[in-house]
Amino acid sequence: MIAFPQQILTISMYAIAGAIIGYITNVVAVKLLFHPQKPVRIGPFTLQGLIPARIEDIGKRLANILSKDLTKKVLVEALREALGKGLVRDLVEENIDRKLRETLARVHPVIPALIDTRGFAHQIALIVEQVVVGGNSEQELTHIADQIANRIDLAKHARQALENIDSRELEAMFREIAGKELRFVEISGALLGSLIGVINGILTLLLTA
Repeated sequence: MIAFPQQILTISMYAIAGAIIGYITNVVAVKLLFHPQKPVRIGPFTLQGLIPARIEDIGKRLANILSKDLTKKVLVEALREALGKGLVRDLVEENIDRKLRETLARVHPVIPALIDTRGFAHQIALIVEQVVVGGNSEQELTHIADQIANRIDLAKHARQALENIDSRELEAMFREIAGKELRFVEISGALLGSLIGVINGILTLLLTA
């Protein structure tokens, strides 16, 4: 029969080993989200970080979401709010910037950080100033939004911004926005690994008793 302190020591050793293995495993898993940044061929397999590999897919989703019709809808909503408080360029710019960020966030929470929504909003506000507005009817707002959507291809610019972004910059942005969540994944690996280690330690003691 193994002495009780020795049993505790054995279980503790298993728990520590499990925690270390679990932590390292999840740290590597998080790293594999972003690395390798470029495709690396290993025999018949191609290895690339999940996020860099999905940039093209994210760009396609972005283009689908930012269709001209939806862009016009977003603009109409932003203009309606601004016109309801008085057509002030700064107010138009602020409303459009907010609406664009909300729309981009539907693709992925990190996307608004990659796109210069304020720059687009500023361009749009300047165009609005050039349009004669006789009121704030739905038809007039739709007409303004249609003119803006025809002059500014938001989907194209957003897709190009994604394609041109540096992978390291993308990783930094993801970590800034979802740093706590990624850290939780790493820590949870240690906790789960420790729990599994305790179970393994107990089973080992029972089987060798």
